[in-house]
Amino acid sequence: MCFMKTLVTVLFFALWISSAFAQDLPAAKDKELVESVCTACHNNARIFRSNKVADDWKSTVDRMVNKGANADDEQVKSILVYLNKYFGPRVDMNKAEAKDLQTQLDLSAEEAAAIVKYRTDSGNFKAIEDLQKVTGLDFAKMRLFENRLDF
Repeated sequence: MCFMKTLVTVLFFALWISSAFAQDLPAAKDKELVESVCTACHNNARIFRSNKVADDWKSTVDRMVNKGANADDEQVKSILVYLNKYFGPRVDMNKAEAKDLQTQLDLSAEEAAAIVKYRTDSGNFKAIEDLQKVTGLDFAKMRLFENRLDF
């Protein structure tokens, strides 16, 4: 009986720890497709460890399809759009120019300008939460890009 109690406690703790460190992919179009195709062979952590340029993502996805990932051509295109958008190259929020913020993070010209203005007026950002203070910026959108942001 004591062994079973200990085993249950250890298993519960292991599940709790693994869920605490599990990362969820950005909740955006094609998230479910990426999860179903890409996590059939590995977990999300592998994606979160990768910030790649478009050509590198294409090579990676092509390699996975050649190894048996179950996705047709249209699904592969959708997966690549998602990975490039949310797991593309990192962006330094304290150095990037407005035009770079706009193109790399899919921001409007107004949002990108607001980030640069806030940074110029108030100093460097230290964490993603600092972006909540930027007037006119959709913070929920920035959360989607969290994996790409450096401060």
